[in-house]
Amino acid sequence: MKMKDNPGHRACRSAIALLAFGAGAAFAQGYPNRPVTLIVPFPAGGVTDVSARLVAKKLGEELKQPVVVDNRPGAGASIGAGLVAKAAPDGYTLLVGTLANIVVNSYVYKDTLPYKPLEAFTPVHGTMALPLVVVAKGGSPFKTFAGMIQSARAQPGKLTYGSAGAGSVAHLAAELLQAQSRSALVHVPYKGSAPAITDLLGGNIDLAFDYASSTATHVKAGKLTALAVTGPTRLAALPGVPTLAESGFAGAQVSSWIGLFAPAATPRATVDTLSAAMTRVMANKEVADAIVDAGGTVFPLKPAEFKSFIESEHQRWKPIIEKLDIKPN
Repeated sequence: MKMKDNPGHRACRSAIALLAFGAGAAFAQGYPNRPVTLIVPFPAGGVTDVSARLVAKKLGEELKQPVVVDNRPGAGASIGAGLVAKAAPDGYTLLVGTLANIVVNSYVYKDTLPYKPLEAFTPVHGTMALPLVVVAKGGSPFKTFAGMIQSARAQPGKLTYGSAGAGSVAHLAAELLQAQSRSALVHVPYKGSAPAITDLLGGNIDLAFDYASSTATHVKAGKLTALAVTGPTRLAALPGVPTLAESGFAGAQVSSWIGLFAPAATPRATVDTLSAAMTRVMANKEVADAIVDAGGTVFPLKPAEFKSFIESEHQRWKPIIEKLDIKPN
């Protein structure tokens, strides 16, 4: 027999609903109530790791819980990313994502990548952009970027450049630059940027594309000559070095970037909590100064704009990488 609904029954149901809502709100407001792990898919000591540790420290202060850095390098930064892709979407396991493991690996490791970046992760907040510096050996005949391009055009396939490896940001930047400038350079891939810079200092290659964190000291010592910066603005670490746009090649502008990601399906309230905390972290002068000192610029994109930016990066790099048919080192 169907029971007749009455004010008493409705009041009881309303009370139960309010209790349930209150319990859910309390649960959301309780995040985080234990330490958060930040997976850095790069070795300790590099610019990505160093910046991540500072961000983790400041984020922990904002969240009132420790943010513990866990380095999980390997396979072009895809091993650590794969771990986060499989982690519980509860906000307690986060990823340091970059142009490499969020965009480039989709096409370089397309047959073996254990995750789909656009589906596996939720963007939380951008942290820093890292343009490259085009450098020649100190005492080389190239004093300007235009002069180097002129020589490359006059002698196609003679000048060599080193990068951190096939499919690295340096490799992609150089290939884009050659297409824009109608020049031809010979790529010499290394297993990391350090051996490339060592060989450039030794005169074994003509050029290198690398970050200011690896090149600025040598430039200031006169051991390397900086020809151009690949980002949209000059770098505070090398204020006298013009940008590609200033050199007449705005279309070749490239910057790597770093940001925080959570597993897909992480609750929106949790992502918003993290994003708000990261906004305060990125406004911290100590963090901003450290980014500038590392040769980067602050990259404070929030979730929606960060997501749109990443989608545009996929659209930009997919045809370039597929045309080059880049294979992992």
